[in-house]
Amino acid sequence: DFRLSGLYNNFATALNDLGDFDGAYEYYVKAAELLKAKGGHCELAITYINMAQLFYDRARGRGETADNEVDAYLDLAYDALNDQSLERNGNYAGVCAKCAAAFGFYGDFIRKRELNERAEAIYRANAEK
Repeated sequence: DFRLSGLYNNFATALNDLGDFDGAYEYYVKAAELLKAKGGHCELAITYINMAQLFYDRARGRGETADNEVDAYLDLAYDALNDQSLERNGNYAGVCAKCAAAFGFYGDFIRKRELNERAEAIYRANAEK
């Protein structure tokens, strides 16, 4: 059941908040593997955003930066949202909006705007039905 990935993501986020970065990474990987195996779930992008946050938090705690890791996971998240097999529905719009905020946090304002525009277009189309 792909919903198990939500449990893995939530558990990993709790571990990240507690500073157990290795444990968090392990559960984010489990979530990503499950979502990739099942296919067609835009929540994979959220998992990758969470992994970017993990590397950001760990580096920040050490007084370092993790720009390469963060950028790599943001790219994976963006690629996941561009998967043509994903149904462009309300769930997809919600995930785009959530991910847009994260892209903005990391300074990628072009992708933030694009993802917000995708979400708004879906919401507009649904309102017109």
